[in-house]
Amino acid sequence: MHSSILNQRGSFHRITSMAALVPLLLILCQCAQSNTIADHPFLHGLDFKGFEQKGPLLIYNRKNIFEYMNGEAENYLPNGFILLYVGKFLVQGKDAEMLMEVYDMESSKAAGSIFRVYARPPGEALAGIGEDAWKSKSRCVFHRGPYFIRVTADPAAGPDFQPSPDNIEDLARDADRVLVIRGKP
Repeated sequence: MHSSILNQRGSFHRITSMAALVPLLLILCQCAQSNTIADHPFLHGLDFKGFEQKGPLLIYNRKNIFEYMNGEAENYLPNGFILLYVGKFLVQGKDAEMLMEVYDMESSKAAGSIFRVYARPPGEALAGIGEDAWKSKSRCVFHRGPYFIRVTADPAAGPDFQPSPDNIEDLARDADRVLVIRGKP
């Protein structure tokens, strides 16, 4: 009788141990399928020419995107938004500050759909960047593969820290160059 109780207890412990292990395995599988820092071209080894990153890169997902933007998220969420990476950049040798937003969308079609929201007057089409590009005095937007990229003057920077339109275009061109070099779409 004593050995039968031990066998029952041993079976019980094996079952409870397995029950605790299953959620852990599910979490690990989900993490393995998600975008990781090493997978994204803008998260490591940034090598933009003439620009330096100021501060950490911020990452937003479907749950916290509203912490970054108010109202605009409704354009992104129905179009396959996955993640947003936001970096602040300085023009080397100047105090000019810019923001680069990299929207990781589910497809090139989704990124193109977001691009069309922002590619309208004032401004003009821009050749040689991504699949399509558009520029205005204070921003440059383009898309390549599943990425929609927006480079703007940092609205939080004062009027003395605004980049030139050429600075904005140069950072956008460099971002596109990094995407191509690193083999992202």
